[in-house]
Formats: sequence, C-alpha cells, structure tokens
Amino acid sequence: MIFRVQVSDRAYADLNIIYSYIAETLKSESAAKKLIGHITFKIKSLNDMSERCARYN
Repeated sequence: MIFRVQVSDRAYADLNIIYSYIAETLKSESAAKKLIGHITFKIKSLNDMSERCARYN
C-alpha cells in the first residue's frame, strides 16, 4: 500500500533551524546540506516504505 506523506509547517521550520545551526553556528554549510538532504530523502521514502515507522496524525 502506498501512502502520501505530509510534512507539517513545524517540521519544515525545524529543518530550517537545524540547517541554520549547522551552517552558521558550526560553520559547515556542506554538512548542513548533506544532513538536510539525508533527512528529506528518508521522509520521502516513507511514501513507499511507510510501515517501518509508526503513523502519526
């Protein structure tokens, strides 16, 4: 079964905070891009492999 994953505005805001912290505070923009890319890839993969995580409303 395929599900549609919806990412909340709060989750996007959290990703922006994570990115900013790593890029600006830790001075590693490349690490920030890599991490956010990895996280978004995993989020998108839930469309096809949704049963590996608990479902939240």
